[in-house]
Amino acid sequence: MNKKCEGKILISRLTSSFSEVVVQADIDSGAGPTLLYWGEPLGAPVAVDALADLKQRPALNAMLDIVEPLTWVPEAGGGFLGTPGIEVHRHGRDFVTQFQLREQLAIEQGLRFVYADTAAALTLVVELVLDRASGVLTSQCRVTNESETPVQVNWLAAGALALPAAYRQCLTFTGRWCKEFQSRWQTLENGIWSQESRAGRTSHASFPGLMVGAERVTRGQGEVCGFHLGWSGNHRILCELTRDGRRQVQMGELLLPGEITLAQGESYTSPTLYAAWSGAGLNGVAARFHDYARINLLPRRIYEKPRPVHYNTWEAIYFYHSMPKLTRLIERAAALGVERFVLDDGWFPERNDEHAGLGDWEVCPKKFPNGFEELGGILAKNGLEFGLWVEPEMVSENSELFRRHPDWVLGVAGRQQPLGRYQYVLDIANPAVSDFLYERLVKLVKTHSIRYLKWDMNRDLTHPAGRAGTPSVHRQTRALYELLARIRNACPGLEIENCSSGGGRIDFGIMRYCDRIWLSDCVDPQERQLIQYGYSLFFPPEVMGAHIGEQLAHTTGRMTSVDYRCATALVGHMGIEADIDRLPAGEEEVIKRYFALYKSYRSLIASGRKHYLDTGSENLCAFTLVSPGREWALLSVSRLETDLQVLADPVRLYGLADEVEYRLRLINPEVVAAADTKTSMLLSEGADIQCAGILLRCAGIQLPVIRAQTTLLLDIRAVDA
Repeated sequence: MNKKCEGKILISRLTSSFSEVVVQADIDSGAGPTLLYWGEPLGAPVAVDALADLKQRPALNAMLDIVEPLTWVPEAGGGFLGTPGIEVHRHGRDFVTQFQLREQLAIEQGLRFVYADTAAALTLVVELVLDRASGVLTSQCRVTNESETPVQVNWLAAGALALPAAYRQCLTFTGRWCKEFQSRWQTLENGIWSQESRAGRTSHASFPGLMVGAERVTRGQGEVCGFHLGWSGNHRILCELTRDGRRQVQMGELLLPGEITLAQGESYTSPTLYAAWSGAGLNGVAARFHDYARINLLPRRIYEKPRPVHYNTWEAIYFYHSMPKLTRLIERAAALGVERFVLDDGWFPERNDEHAGLGDWEVCPKKFPNGFEELGGILAKNGLEFGLWVEPEMVSENSELFRRHPDWVLGVAGRQQPLGRYQYVLDIANPAVSDFLYERLVKLVKTHSIRYLKWDMNRDLTHPAGRAGTPSVHRQTRALYELLARIRNACPGLEIENCSSGGGRIDFGIMRYCDRIWLSDCVDPQERQLIQYGYSLFFPPEVMGAHIGEQLAHTTGRMTSVDYRCATALVGHMGIEADIDRLPAGEEEVIKRYFALYKSYRSLIASGRKHYLDTGSENLCAFTLVSPGREWALLSVSRLETDLQVLADPVRLYGLADEVEYRLRLINPEVVAAADTKTSMLLSEGADIQCAGILLRCAGIQLPVIRAQTTLLLDIRAVDA
């Protein structure tokens, strides 16, 4: 971190190998910090103080007599008439803030700015860190009340980042249950694009992520910035074109009325905003986020132990657990090559459907007359780890826990609360509730040698009032993190999967406490291809739960081939979720082969760089997964639907080393044999192709014809590797 003081302007630089951030603060006026530059590294010899002059703007006619200050936390009280970065008040008064810089401090890999508003009796701290190992910029803000009079916080952005005028394109993310992470480009011509979640979780429809870039940004080319709010509760994200032509992105926690009231000395800290810049298109931003997660968020044990092949019982038996059926599933799973067996919903008392049992975390004596001891013994005999589904944050009205403690649920007295899946939400910010869950879960894990919990959360929050009767989504989210951390500390070998009706709660905030992400309840490969694409722009593949489903998908009713299902699930943390006791003829051998293939590639999946390719067709989804040393890669090409152009254009491959000679081999030639062509190609005949990486990048490779709903896989290895 370098800084230079020119008169009253203090200019500071944060640098990494991937990007550079330059900010300025005004010592005399106390304004700032303001983003002057965010882009490719400028180099040490460059004198960046000229940026203040280069970026100077005039005050415009018919507006204020000053240039509206678009600072890191823009204030309406300072004259900024766009969306402010902070909104506070004391019972309707003291709503004008004018923070003045008091101190700028160097912290590890970053800067801390300390501001004060003596009239409002408030302190504001802004912390910026540019992670040198990944190139990800993090931003977090904290406001403190210094007055005896309480202050209400309506909004505090984690940061407001000013963007270049040329960044007009926004890639936004929406979706629904079983169709998460749907991405769409939009042009920001004027006004505000905004997206919120009021569901008490990130939600299926409002993932807190955004990409903003210049015209003609592709997966592999162009300048683009990526933004993600690491928070598992309510949120608001926005991209705004101000009236004087500037652009800003803000992200923060959406606070309900009266949710945050600060007494004297109390503080509110925003969630963390994660941001990345790249000149290499969407893949470049994804690489920065993946590196950050791998280095700073995910536990080391993920990389010390190969990710085991999963079997999940849900779509095989749903709630209908019986030892004879489970025994057959365990034996068949082991024969397929499964390494971890996850018993899903339905194992506890009265849990025969969605209407009862949540909260009573005891083994059902009717379904398991010998407890989990018998089940655990059969799993151990077959060499499988024991995994178990839980939904600790919820309670059924028809449960012993609810009958004993109806006061433990979130809700407003005297109001009829709309429910989801016939269940209430426990107030885990209540220490009594949190302690109860901690004790029950730790006992369950240790008593039955459970190695893995699938932690689910299946409903949105309505009437989310805590014990005091005020909104409690913020406290609920913090309490969730604390509970997960306590359980992990008490059970060091335990792995936890994050699930929320599939992909209803996925973000960097909860990722810090989990080992796997259940991306979607939909395992239909046709839907999964695009879900996995949107996900991969932010999160790495090794924690993406990806399962082979049944031939007839339970969530869509679509029929797909076993090869398509297997190849789609191959490139994440692979598993299967089907009744393997009655597989169609021929599927067992195909699944065995793909599980063996996964085991040979999982080290690449856990460390590789994922590059989605620009194919020229929305119906062709392709990517390379390239090893850190670039000596090994996997190419996956999936045709979703047919195109008017039968033969796709040659596809240029990203991520390989130009100077390295590679050998290309088709892994699954059977998918090409099924296509209608008069002549064959070298690859489809089983022959290898050898060429330099620069040819694959610049000229590309002509792919064989494959039919719709088919995936082609190529192994690419350096000749001398």
